[in-house]
Amino acid sequence: MCSNPLVSVIIPSKNEENYIEKTLISIKNQSYKNTEIIIVDSSTDNTIKIAKKFTNKIIKKNVNIPKAKNLGTKHAKGDILLFVDADTILLPNCIERSLKFILNGSYDAIIPNVKPREKNFRAIILALIYKWFLKLMDLTYNFSIGGCPVMVTKEFFNRIDGFNERFTCVEDLEFIKKLKIFGKVKIDKKILSIISLRRFEKDGYFKWMLRGGLSGLLFIIKNEPYYKDVYPIFR
Repeated sequence: MCSNPLVSVIIPSKNEENYIEKTLISIKNQSYKNTEIIIVDSSTDNTIKIAKKFTNKIIKKNVNIPKAKNLGTKHAKGDILLFVDADTILLPNCIERSLKFILNGSYDAIIPNVKPREKNFRAIILALIYKWFLKLMDLTYNFSIGGCPVMVTKEFFNRIDGFNERFTCVEDLEFIKKLKIFGKVKIDKKILSIISLRRFEKDGYFKWMLRGGLSGLLFIIKNEPYYKDVYPIFR
């Protein structure tokens, strides 16, 4: 692999008109510039109109999240893949720092650490719970969930058959489990991306923690997804 590989940033989106522009700006403002942006969209709002200001690689397809990620990969020209949610903001050195670990041969995949955009007490408590949950998962089951974003080589992605399309939620948990079984994965403890807790703020923290907990528990026990609808709002 060359020292300046193309990084294909793949973003599944659905009705993200209020968030996706900040995500795309953060990608364009990266210190590492050799990137392409691929959006797989199932929106009915102005998401595509906004996205066209930043990329011409937009695939209109009403599919679930793992199918969207796999579809985006098929259109990717880069040897490096970076999966990002449509409401996630990457700090300026996210791609450059993550890529260094892959280019030196130390790892097959990198998961940049995240912090919530929200600053209230509930968000701070949730972040602490999330941090300790990651440690518990790693110690107990020998795998971790780092959420999105995830950077991985295309070669390794294809070798493990990408995302399991049966998982309409916790697809990243199942994917990262495969990464850790078959390759070398680093969860970078440095904060490199900012995620939104808007679903928690809108519908209640307890509700989403319960849904997330049930999803994770069912995955651990049965290796099955908890939700099976076409494109659940689970971001």
